[in-house]
Amino acid sequence: MDQEDLQVKEMMNDSDIKCLRVDTHWKEVANFMNKYNMITVPIVSKENELLGMVSVDDILDRLLS
Repeated sequence: MDQEDLQVKEMMNDSDIKCLRVDTHWKEVANFMNKYNMITVPIVSKENELLGMVSVDDILDRLLS
């Protein structure tokens, strides 16, 4: 396939999506990110709708405040 015609769906890995619920405690988010070596983690509702992302910077801000 020509690189110029490549679409995101052909690059992404959707077989093992890791995310957390919106009511997860921030320390649990930090441990999860450490365990899976993630710099961001998707945050979803009870209906699995994407609500946002938490980044390592967000965790550091909380830790240092």
